[in-house]
Amino acid sequence: MNNIRKARAFRLEKHLKIIEDNDNDELNFILLGNGPQQRRVKWKHERIDWDKHLEMLRHTRRFNITYHMTESCFNKLVDILRTDLAKNEVQSIRSTGGNDPITAAMTVAVGLRFLGGSLVKDISGLFGMSYSSVHRIIDLFLFAVESHEHFDINAPKTPDQLKACADGFQSISGSFGIFYGCVGAIDGWLCCINSPHTPNPVDYHSGHYHRHGLNVQAVCDDRLRFLYFAVAAPGRTNDVRAFSRCRRLRSWLES
Repeated sequence: MNNIRKARAFRLEKHLKIIEDNDNDELNFILLGNGPQQRRVKWKHERIDWDKHLEMLRHTRRFNITYHMTESCFNKLVDILRTDLAKNEVQSIRSTGGNDPITAAMTVAVGLRFLGGSLVKDISGLFGMSYSSVHRIIDLFLFAVESHEHFDINAPKTPDQLKACADGFQSISGSFGIFYGCVGAIDGWLCCINSPHTPNPVDYHSGHYHRHGLNVQAVCDDRLRFLYFAVAAPGRTNDVRAFSRCRRLRSWLES
């Protein structure tokens, strides 16, 4: 019996864990025994002064570089998503523990910084948010954009829509009408990924870019708005073969 108790005690000691509380950025020390649960005091993050941040970007003329669009486009995007992001702002007010709430503008800013290549740890420091909050906000932003009908990707189908696309390309073309009738510009793009855990990872390795990735085919109009896109093939596949797999695109072009 004593040996069994010693073995149990050894296992409990061995499996003592430090568990991170993702919601509050605090460490919960779970004591596997008779002691109560102990917690560190929640860290109070200093939220970014959004108005001061905007003032700095305007003064240094770095808004476009920081958020990859003009301030007027940014504000329009915030207005489009405001209703979808309002619930998060209310929840933020309830749970910030004295911090300023995470507004719709901040949520859009976090999402754009992430899509622009910023790391979560950098966003966390800049905006004064926990890592878990940054992850949650990025997911919220992406879901809001993906589910909003304003951003639906639809190829032109009616004669009037096709003519509008052709006129748009004509207006920015210097080819003196040679290319009139163009309704979309198509190209391939390699979405870089880590080496995938598949039976044939070499299929995803692009010899041109010397990276693993996915071949993405996309079509845009004269205003750089997507009319179509598809993850068409593994990265080793050339654009011609990847295009042949885009059945919806080929069907649209042939209709």
